[in-house]
Amino acid sequence: MFKKLIEKIWQQNKTKEKEKEIMDEMTFVEKIRKIIKMRHDDMVSAMASGGVDNMEKYNYMLGQIRTYQYLSQEISSLLNKKEQYEQDGTVIDINSKPKN
Repeated sequence: MFKKLIEKIWQQNKTKEKEKEIMDEMTFVEKIRKIIKMRHDDMVSAMASGGVDNMEKYNYMLGQIRTYQYLSQEISSLLNKKEQYEQDGTVIDINSKPKN
């Protein structure tokens, strides 16, 4: 009985550690997303408020905006893929051939 109790406590601790690790990862990802959005918005504001005085600077800032948009989209795509893999049984392969 004591052995079962210890195993149960150990499993609970293991589950809590895993949940904390996942939460730490998500916190990190959300902080990165927030920074990317903030920098994107800063660039857009600078361009809209006339912070561009030559074509070279305009092209540079436009490249920065596109990069921030790309990074944000990539992070979203990676998170969506992770969610699909974590939810067993929810992905259906429509193109698969039926087994005979």
